Amino acid sequence: MKKRLAVFLAITVLVVLAGKVFLDSIYYPPILMYHSLDMGTYGRQLGVSEDVFKEQMEFLKRHKYRVISLRELAQMIRESRPIPKRSVVITFDDGYKDNLKAVKILRDYGFPAIIFIPVIFVDKDGYLSSDDIRYIDGVDGIDIGVHGYAHKYLPEARDLIKEIVFPWRFWRGVLGHNVYAISYPIGGFNRDIQAIVKRTGYLVAVTTNRGYDKGIDIYALRRAKVKNSDRGLRFWFKVSGYYDFFRKLRRPE
Repeated sequence: MKKRLAVFLAITVLVVLAGKVFLDSIYYPPILMYHSLDMGTYGRQLGVSEDVFKEQMEFLKRHKYRVISLRELAQMIRESRPIPKRSVVITFDDGYKDNLKAVKILRDYGFPAIIFIPVIFVDKDGYLSSDDIRYIDGVDGIDIGVHGYAHKYLPEARDLIKEIVFPWRFWRGVLGHNVYAISYPIGGFNRDIQAIVKRTGYLVAVTTNRGYDKGIDIYALRRAKVKNSDRGLRFWFKVSGYYDFFRKLRRPE
């Protein structure tokens, strides 16, 4: 009887250890991708209502997730430090005017985030103004990032210097300091684009669910698009760190 119990316990330990090794191997730090908090104008594809966004932030707080900046995540990856489980990064693309509401909510919760803005969208109707962006840049924990010059799909863009290098210089002039991150419009990139991004001085780049392999590429960090329907268990799945394992990886180009 004792021998059988010992064998059972040994098998149980091995199964638990094997399970842990497997889960560790497929874990990918969750980076959330938002766009707008205006469901009426931008609909289900780009919009998450203000109430749902608050609910999602409350979920992170209530369940003690560690919301970190993209810069902090990039530093951990560069230094080959372990990324603590239950860490989450929050990003916004396009620079919609209603991102001001998101900034207020994030500030109330003390959560950092980064907003990626195409240069050509600045001061346009429905988008953040120059003054808005300077204000946001002054909010503790909220960063501004590059989203191209004209929001062009980079693998098909004729002038990559204009889309990658010029925005980096533009934001340095507007904000008075370097920006450190770029979000590839529509997620598109290739090796040549990554090389330009590195040479320009960016520390990190994010995409959608695109990549050359399932590993962590600091110049192509994958993100999970958040929808208005992502509530409860659906939202938990996207911040679990295992969501990426279950979705198909698309080619970068």
